[in-house]
Amino acid sequence: MILRISSIVVCFTLGFALSELPAQDPVPRKLTIPECPEEGTENGRSTGITLEQLQQLAMQHNPTLAQARAETWKAHGQYVQEGLKPNPGIYYTSSEIGNEGSAGQHGAYFSQEFVTGGKLYLSSQIYAMRQRGASWERMAQIYRVENNVRSEYYKIIVARKLVCQALQIERIAEDILNGINERVAKGFSSNIDKYQATIELQNARMLRLNAEAEYQAAWNRMRAVIGWDGLPMQSLADVELVTPELEWEETRDRLLSMSPQIQEAQFRVSSAMAKYNRAVAEPIPNVTVQAGALYDYGTEDAIAQVQIGMPIPINNKNQGNIRTAHAEWIRACREVERLKLQLARDLAEEFKQYNASQARLKLYDSDLIPAATKTLELSEQLVKGGEFNYLQLLTAQRTFTQTNIDRIKTEGTLWQSQIAIDGLLLTDGLQAPKESVAGD
Repeated sequence: MILRISSIVVCFTLGFALSELPAQDPVPRKLTIPECPEEGTENGRSTGITLEQLQQLAMQHNPTLAQARAETWKAHGQYVQEGLKPNPGIYYTSSEIGNEGSAGQHGAYFSQEFVTGGKLYLSSQIYAMRQRGASWERMAQIYRVENNVRSEYYKIIVARKLVCQALQIERIAEDILNGINERVAKGFSSNIDKYQATIELQNARMLRLNAEAEYQAAWNRMRAVIGWDGLPMQSLADVELVTPELEWEETRDRLLSMSPQIQEAQFRVSSAMAKYNRAVAEPIPNVTVQAGALYDYGTEDAIAQVQIGMPIPINNKNQGNIRTAHAEWIRACREVERLKLQLARDLAEEFKQYNASQARLKLYDSDLIPAATKTLELSEQLVKGGEFNYLQLLTAQRTFTQTNIDRIKTEGTLWQSQIAIDGLLLTDGLQAPKESVAGD
């Protein structure tokens, strides 16, 4: 394909340098990028930094992973705290000081509350479930970061392909303008062709500038997702994705069975049930025991005392909190159902995009690219035969250019859909992880 384009360039390169363009028509600066995919390869694969290396950098630098890890620590701390027994108390007491001229009664006593009904265990289970849920949220965040890096990796590959294509188009437009200038000088073409060719060259330059801007933006996004601004722009060891045929039911079932979001939501259900059980156990009264000894300086008697007490759950049986906990459990259960439906809906959109892009890509490869190439070849033959028709050549060039660019963009869309589907729809590596609920 590239050889065919080059042959047209040769036909129209008649020795005029680009410097013969008007002085007021400066050539925009060209971005220095790694070699195009057709060049700089080794054993059929381009050399450069790998996707795995970039993902590893993200594991080291992306701040959301530390946040997700901290959430698991926070939930563990809550789990430990809720299972701790109440501290005992020790007190000094004195009474009847000065009674009948004596020093009165002085002593000390010990106090301890005994938590009954297994409430400490039930309280700790609330946060044990939240800790496990936080672990799944951390797994979801790892998916998000790795998938986001993967997404930007392939966006860079697509952007580089577009830059290379735009550079090729710009070179063709430059040589065609040089050829037109030669024909105008010899009286074989009019100035209209020259002006039209100049416009086409400027359009090619704008196309190249836009492609370069997207290439730079893709690297800037990659740096942001990784969390390291010092990452240099460099070649990628790109490997094109394999895009198999997907079945809807199989793909949906895989998502719903493997999604860490659903796993995290299910542990929130377990936490809500543990909270309900804890609320039911709350009315069981705790027992407080006090034991001490006194010395009565007036009678010179040693006195021991024991006191046992507990609240009587007559008025407050924790009715309101039990109802609240039950409502929260219902909401948590329905949240799992809602999340499954949301994921299925979002998957349907990505699945549609995937299938549509795959079908378009096959159409480009089977019909559109060959047709655009054939049109360009026929135009080349007319030129070689002396039947110069600038409008026909221009149309063939535009068609070939736009068709190849559209194919690259379609391939990029297909890759992004596949990354989202393979990555369980977790693609935003800078989304803050969900917080585990403290207190309650």
